[in-house]
Amino acid sequence: MIRIALCITYAVFLAGCVSHPVNASYSRSYPDVFAAAKEAVSSCSDVEADMASGVITSSWGPGVLAPKVQGLLQDRPFPERVRYEIHLSGHESPVSVNVTAHVQRKAPGGPRSLRWERVPSEGRYEAHLLFELEKVLKGATK
Repeated sequence: MIRIALCITYAVFLAGCVSHPVNASYSRSYPDVFAAAKEAVSSCSDVEADMASGVITSSWGPGVLAPKVQGLLQDRPFPERVRYEIHLSGHESPVSVNVTAHVQRKAPGGPRSLRWERVPSEGRYEAHLLFELEKVLKGATK
């Protein structure tokens, strides 16, 4: 009985940390969308891109979108970092793009500041990356 309770608790914990992909479709050629997606994550230091499989992954980079602030007396933000996974499918028009952001956060001070904790993505980073991708695609048509 205890084993079942532990399994359920563990499953609920993992379900809270799952990142949900954000989808978009573009009526452009596959190479154009792939290049735009790669350029959208160019701010990350290490980006791996495989055009044949349509997967682009980035390394951990600083997260700068609306950080959580600790306490009433301290205005020190919680540092965040983000890693993107982009999956492109449909080598013909329309090209489908799925963006998943993995977010980690740590406390600004104290013993909790020693390690990163995974937090569920709220969709802000995914939406921001899709906005950047659309900006690159619009710039390419001009």
